[in-house]
Amino acid sequence: MTRLLYLEDPCLKSFKAKIKNVYEDWIELDQTAFYPGGGGQEADTGWIDGFEVIEMKKEENVLHKVPGNRFQERQEVEASVDWERRLDLMRGHTAEHMLFSALSNLVEDIELIKISIGKEKKSFIVKGRIDWDIISLAQREVNDTIARRIDVDCSWVDRTDRLLQEIRIKMDRISDDKVRIVRIGDYDAAACSGIHVPCTGDIVRILVTRMTVAKPKGAVEIEFEVGEKAIERSLELATIALKSSDLTGSHPEDLMKAIVNLKDEAERARNSLKRYGRQVLDSLTPESVYGLNIYKGIYHGLDNKTLMIAANRFVRGERTLCILVNVDDRMMMVVARSPDLTIDCRELISEALDPIGGRGGGKPEFATGGAPSTEDAEEAVNRILRIFNS
Repeated sequence: MTRLLYLEDPCLKSFKAKIKNVYEDWIELDQTAFYPGGGGQEADTGWIDGFEVIEMKKEENVLHKVPGNRFQERQEVEASVDWERRLDLMRGHTAEHMLFSALSNLVEDIELIKISIGKEKKSFIVKGRIDWDIISLAQREVNDTIARRIDVDCSWVDRTDRLLQEIRIKMDRISDDKVRIVRIGDYDAAACSGIHVPCTGDIVRILVTRMTVAKPKGAVEIEFEVGEKAIERSLELATIALKSSDLTGSHPEDLMKAIVNLKDEAERARNSLKRYGRQVLDSLTPESVYGLNIYKGIYHGLDNKTLMIAANRFVRGERTLCILVNVDDRMMMVVARSPDLTIDCRELISEALDPIGGRGGGKPEFATGGAPSTEDAEEAVNRILRIFNS
């Protein structure tokens, strides 16, 4: 059995060990400070005698993936954990415990679904009624607790111990006879197999950076930063808020109100544009070309949905082809035909858009597509018309 040094001292950066087994790239040591991952926390990386440890796994014993190694059994080695990465992950894991605990005090029946603590992203998924006001209250509470520098202690108890009734735990996820409890003073206590900072002050700071809808239904994913990254990101977001205030001509305290007003104005502008689009399209008349009634037009800034509704209406007549283009940030094209024609609109739209790096699809009687170029709309329409001319 591998001696798990990371449980004895989570701040151990380097250690000596003896090679027990070598399975090609995978190495088993008699003892290790490399955390193999678990509890939502990524595994450690680092070095053994200068060879990089890129992956970990825990089966009956802990195994280290060390590509290109030349180790032999019973060989003594010196190993070191990537401490900067380890500290970041420990900060993230302890911060997650604290933030969820704070949210639990604010949100009734909140449920923790998943934890993901990695170098690139730290987040957890919860189910409950959470908004940014609640996040702000919880975050403030956690940062106050971080500043108080409360000790973080770990202990083991039997799975039958009545103490487990007083902590956060999901017994269905624990198969061992012993349960490890991570206790953050009187603030939080939970069953956890991960490794944590010894003191809340080691986290430095926490900042929630994003909240998005997640699965299952009713759940949200909360992303956050810790340590110096949290401070840097706070400054970045504060600068963005101040610049946004300048752009909207409002005080920072009134920025939300200004954004709501801009959003309402934009919605009114979109509705006006839809009405204008419908009026413009209602006045469109077909041209008789090659024995067909062809509706064609190039528009700027119209609503794409309005364009498609109009195309469907135009092709109710006999021997009718419709070619409509909307030019905005990119080009959007609709090609439709009446049921009595055998033209394949998918082929027509490909003919129009392929030469300018666009693409489209749909059904033989109705196809849509787009292209990044906004300058070749007229030529795209003419490419379709030339098919009939030939």
